[in-house]
Amino acid sequence: MILSPRELPDVRTRMAEYNLSRFGPVMIEHHATSAAPDLAADDAQLYATTAAKLDAVSFADAALYYINTDMVDLLMQAKDGISETGFMEYDLPTPVGMAYLDKDLPTWQVVTKSEVSPEVWDGYYRRFPHYIDESGENFCAPERMLLLWRYMPPQEEYPHGWVRVAWYEDRDYVTTKMGFSWNPDEDGPLDSDKLRRRLGPFVFDGHQVIACHPDASELVVQRFDTGEEWRDRRGDMFRALCFLLRQRVAESETVMPDRAARRRAQREGKEPPPVRVISIRGVGHGGSGGDGQREYHHRWMVRGHWRLQPCGPNRSLRRPTWVVPHIKGPDDAPLLGGEKVYSVRP
Repeated sequence: MILSPRELPDVRTRMAEYNLSRFGPVMIEHHATSAAPDLAADDAQLYATTAAKLDAVSFADAALYYINTDMVDLLMQAKDGISETGFMEYDLPTPVGMAYLDKDLPTWQVVTKSEVSPEVWDGYYRRFPHYIDESGENFCAPERMLLLWRYMPPQEEYPHGWVRVAWYEDRDYVTTKMGFSWNPDEDGPLDSDKLRRRLGPFVFDGHQVIACHPDASELVVQRFDTGEEWRDRRGDMFRALCFLLRQRVAESETVMPDRAARRRAQREGKEPPPVRVISIRGVGHGGSGGDGQREYHHRWMVRGHWRLQPCGPNRSLRRPTWVVPHIKGPDDAPLLGGEKVYSVRP
């Protein structure tokens, strides 16, 4: 499901409504029991109902962010090394937010044609032909994701407060992956079209709890999803996004919703929310010819990386600052071979 920035207000409304319907909690419960099969049925149902209601409120309140393709590429790189610092409420761009990632995230899950039914494989082929390898025998499952977060106030267990970060995956991918046979409500399988009509535009795919703390060694990140290791990277991507939005590396352009979304909001007596389109501002170039007493005879590309910068009272806190890729060395010196890190929006 590929969206434009102007479509996000309508998606936000539909996701809030979906989580309040009977199918939102059912889908979350399905995920909960898959992630924790020893969870008692009553506990799973309570978890699912509570989570769905909280997410419905969060969707309704969320500021909207559209993360463009180049910015997703940067997040995939910037997620590495982010665990060396703490995370606090003031690191969030807004207390409640929803972000659409305009590029599929790799999951490193490979499905082989012989492992699934012909109907399932036909679904992969029809909907995601560009993810079938050259042999035609393997499908590398990508995911188009929607991200929802909400800051929760301090409590005894979390004295600095905590952030619930929920991930939702593209409904069309989910219906294909499930083989058109999962049924959230009735006996017997559902075909793909019927299942898509019962689900929201995006479907719950687990969440994380970040227990805030200024000290990285005291920061606690708990996962509530299935056990694939690649899912750990989602929480790191979220924190990287928050830190980058505080810097000049990222820029925000405000886009108003389309006419249909504006009219729907006005009928409900609400102000239509703007959408923040997040992109990369640009790559810096450092033309420094020397460093102390050193004299350089070449230029070279310095990869993007995190640097802890002092800030706060008496500069006692350390917050991560992304150092953009840049060219170092004298302007008139030859450039050594380097690698392209990510594409940059002009």
